[in-house]
Amino acid sequence: MSIYFPTHFAGPSRSSLPVGAREFLVQAQAKLSWSDFAQDMIAKCLRFSKLSERQREVLESMLEKQAARQAAWNAKNAESCKGHYGEVGGRYVENVTCVSVRWMYGSYGEYAICVYETPEGQQLTYMGGSPALDEEGQSATLSFQVKERSEFRGKAQTKISHVREA
Repeated sequence: MSIYFPTHFAGPSRSSLPVGAREFLVQAQAKLSWSDFAQDMIAKCLRFSKLSERQREVLESMLEKQAARQAAWNAKNAESCKGHYGEVGGRYVENVTCVSVRWMYGSYGEYAICVYETPEGQQLTYMGGSPALDEEGQSATLSFQVKERSEFRGKAQTKISHVREA
């Protein structure tokens, strides 16, 4: 039994792409990895060594929109990222506002992930079964211990434990 490979799938040689087009396609492929549409179009352009002017315009437009979204996201996070709170192991009393609460179910039962924000804009994250503030928008003075300082999605995050209303 022989396998037939049609010659029309082989495509022309790589040299038929315009100068700089291959580099443009490779860069676009890396930057637009989230888009199945872009990945399919780029794969076909590379496979058949053809890039139309309209395809180039679409890819450039997608790259510009992504760059604008990334710049807006960076600007938003730069102003909201105020750094870590306190030192690990330290006990603090602070007036905080509950920004978000997400209830989950784990092997030890139901628990909440609560994000609190200080008046200076620093984020404090509590994970446990009995949060002091469990509704968004609530404000109170809490006593807590800093458990860990880390980064989450490019923002400084301070994990807290032993939370009580002061």
